[in-house]
Amino acid sequence: MQKSLGFIIIAAVMVVRFAQGDNLSVARTALQDRLYAVAERHAKTELGSGDTAQSRDAALILLLEALAGQRKFDELSNLAAPRLAETADDPAVQSSISYWYALALLETGENQKAAELAERASGIPGGVLSDDLLRIAARARLHDGKNEAAWVIFSALDQRSTNAVSRAANALEWATSLANAGRDDAALEVLRIQSELPCRTAASDDGALLRARILHKQGKTSDATAIFTQLTQRNDVEEPAAVQAALELSAINWDAGKTNDAVAFARSAYERSTQAETKRLSGFRLGDLLATLPDNMSEGMALVKQLVREYPDADDSRAALQKLADTLLMSGHPVHAESIYRILLETYPNAAENDYRVLQGRGWARLELGRHQEAAADFLAAMKVATNDQAKVECLFKAGDAQNAGKQYADAAQTYRKIVDTYPKHELAIRALFQCADALERAGRRENAEQGYLEVARQHPDHPLAPQAMLRLAALQSEAGQYKESIQTFSAILAGYQDKEIRMSAFLGRGKAHYRSYRFQDAMQDFAAIAENDPNHRDEARYMLTLCLYGVGRDKDARAAASAFIADFPESPRLADMTLWLGKFDFNQAQYKEAFNAFSSYFRRWPEERWADAALLWAARAAFFGNEFSECVETVSTLVRQFPQSQRIPEASLLQADALMEMARFEEAVVILDRVMNLSPDGEWCAAAWLRKGDCLYIMGADNNTRYEDAISAYQHRIKLGGNTPAMLMQINFKIGRCLEKLKRYDDAIDRYYSGVVVFYQEERAKGTWFNDASTSCLIRAVFSVAEIYERQHKYEPAVSILQRLMNLGVPGAEEARARIERLKAKKGDM
Repeated sequence: MQKSLGFIIIAAVMVVRFAQGDNLSVARTALQDRLYAVAERHAKTELGSGDTAQSRDAALILLLEALAGQRKFDELSNLAAPRLAETADDPAVQSSISYWYALALLETGENQKAAELAERASGIPGGVLSDDLLRIAARARLHDGKNEAAWVIFSALDQRSTNAVSRAANALEWATSLANAGRDDAALEVLRIQSELPCRTAASDDGALLRARILHKQGKTSDATAIFTQLTQRNDVEEPAAVQAALELSAINWDAGKTNDAVAFARSAYERSTQAETKRLSGFRLGDLLATLPDNMSEGMALVKQLVREYPDADDSRAALQKLADTLLMSGHPVHAESIYRILLETYPNAAENDYRVLQGRGWARLELGRHQEAAADFLAAMKVATNDQAKVECLFKAGDAQNAGKQYADAAQTYRKIVDTYPKHELAIRALFQCADALERAGRRENAEQGYLEVARQHPDHPLAPQAMLRLAALQSEAGQYKESIQTFSAILAGYQDKEIRMSAFLGRGKAHYRSYRFQDAMQDFAAIAENDPNHRDEARYMLTLCLYGVGRDKDARAAASAFIADFPESPRLADMTLWLGKFDFNQAQYKEAFNAFSSYFRRWPEERWADAALLWAARAAFFGNEFSECVETVSTLVRQFPQSQRIPEASLLQADALMEMARFEEAVVILDRVMNLSPDGEWCAAAWLRKGDCLYIMGADNNTRYEDAISAYQHRIKLGGNTPAMLMQINFKIGRCLEKLKRYDDAIDRYYSGVVVFYQEERAKGTWFNDASTSCLIRAVFSVAEIYERQHKYEPAVSILQRLMNLGVPGAEEARARIERLKAKKGDM
């Protein structure tokens, strides 16, 4: 257990102060060597037989530390608790006992008690462990989820402590907790203070490492790289921090495509490592990189194997070995991958058997090597230890594939069948049933294969495999000379007998099956045969031909075919469907006037059809995108009037409000938006309506300032509804800031612009969030708005600072920001 420097000093004082017998000396020496059991025995002996109270107190404190080193926290608590009252007259002893007791409470989950005891004991007059006790109190608050309380304690310790070493350790814990809570800027400020302390400790190095990691996460790679580099180049840096810094530089260079530099940094980290933990960490990283490079693959494999042999029981050894195997498999080296998987199974037999991925990985490697029987055995073994049905089915299916590839057709059929019988609802069950029939056919078991294909067709008539199964069934029957059965099967495929009408219906059915499985060319041949030979189904065939033309990418031909269909088949049952399809086609081609006409025609001719309300909604969309806003408003009104129960009304009403806003009829738009909220209080349209309502109220605020307050309420309500993307949150916060600015609540406006847009953008981008041009524009406008407010208030320094932040973010607008900065500096000089 690592103790603070303050406690070591106190222990040294107690060595001089207390009468020292042999037991105390042995116990202290054993603690230095971390021989906690030895220390415990001798401390207990002295505690029970010490000549003086001072020697017994010294033995008690040594015993408490020994128990903590063995994680015997319950025993520690039972021993420490009753002694606190007895040592009230000795601040040093009471402070030390309180320290170990508070630590025990913390380790056993009694966070509240630990915090209260530690905070109370930190104030003991003459106590010697106040800094250490406060850090325990802060940790306890963190464990209880009381971050703010913990940060107050960390801050108080930093302000009152005169011990630079203690402050450095405190700063590291403080900054780490801030970073874990997502408060990266605050963490950086704490780490900056730490870096200015007049001491150099392991905590200082770890603090620099954390600072660089945060900067890198924020996208400030250059600053982060400089700190990482310093940590690797200084000789006084502790090994763990130096090695981790080198590995961070390796990762940065790898991500930048600088492979050689990445390997060099990883190699330098490994060569610098002397401790087991850092040696494994850097060695596995180096081995992983080398294994991905063709010229260094052998070296990488050898290094990982060597480390696993040296540290076979380490937690990361097995994970590194499996990662190596997976990397080799994915990079096209099945021979080496199979070898590593074999080593995994031999080195960690129990763990590997419980991880189906190892067996599955070796199965894939052996399958690629053509070792089908062994691959099948691996997949079956993986299935047995898999923990979920998805994994079990995948392993069974690949086992069947391996058996099939190895010409073990009977075994493959049995394996596929097991999926069908055991997991009938799984998405692979139908494919497995088809593969089972295929394997039976290859095995020469014709009758069983026929039954399998028939089962596919009867149980799954709408599945794309159904026509294939029937074709295979018909082919088997024909090959066997079973002409009657073959005719019956072909009749099923072609919807009946040799009769022309039945055959045409069969062509239509087969064409549709081809269409549903995206085999458009095959489907077109069937539909063309119907169109040429069957007047009764010609309209259906022509309709499907139009869809096929669209499916194969012949858009112009599809459009022409649709127009011809409407002209040639005015009474067809498919006319309504074709009219609706044509409207959607024209809409997608931005032919909004034609689309509007098609959708309107649909509604007028088929007002009772199930898609009539949808047609009106599409018509309203076409009118809106065609800038026919009055037409859009009227169309939605028709939809609401004709279909008052339609589920499409909220969406349509939102579109109507958009059209009214485009016509600057904002008061009417607000009324419509309120209707959307009432119709769909929990739906997606309600959330959009609140946002639009805020926009309307903002515009209307020019005539009535109270509208700005109403707009703010609308925007805030939109936020509370949830489901906000980062870009949306930025936009809403910007709009709130804009309203606050209009209300001349400049301080509130600045805060909203800054926290809700500028800082939010920076933090989200550090997390990897991508923002489009509109969001970036929102950021720029927010920054300029803040700068302008400050400028009007003659506060030039903060105006310059916010503009400088915009420049540092690397977004458009930097040149304008620079120009404004120069203007502000000149203006300030004139004052």
